[in-house]
Amino acid sequence: MNEKTEIMIVEDEEIVSFDLKKTLEKLGYKVTAQASSGVEAIEKAENYKPDVILMDIRLKNELDGIDTAHIISFKRRIPIIYLTSFGNEEIRKRAKTTTADSAFLLKPFDEEKLKITIENAISEYHSTQSIN
Repeated sequence: MNEKTEIMIVEDEEIVSFDLKKTLEKLGYKVTAQASSGVEAIEKAENYKPDVILMDIRLKNELDGIDTAHIISFKRRIPIIYLTSFGNEEIRKRAKTTTADSAFLLKPFDEEKLKITIENAISEYHSTQSIN
């Protein structure tokens, strides 16, 4: 558990975002920002500079989570964990093009799976940083 890890949640369902924030804080993470749209997420990622982004693939409005991640990754390399209810292979392939530092969490997920996925994403990110 790393209390210094700052996480941004991008989720258009308010109750899901609220529950996820509570869970992350219980696990010892700091939720620095929450966004419900792609445009808001891009702005907040730039302003808050989180260590990890939890990104719902399906967002309302003009940008979905994958498009949003592309834009954020173009500006700054950051681990992105996609949250999805859909295990669709086409979506996974499209999402993998955003960044090498991406992972998937299928909804619903438990606290342990969430924590392991976050820690693995951070670990992989840091190991590729030391190579470069």
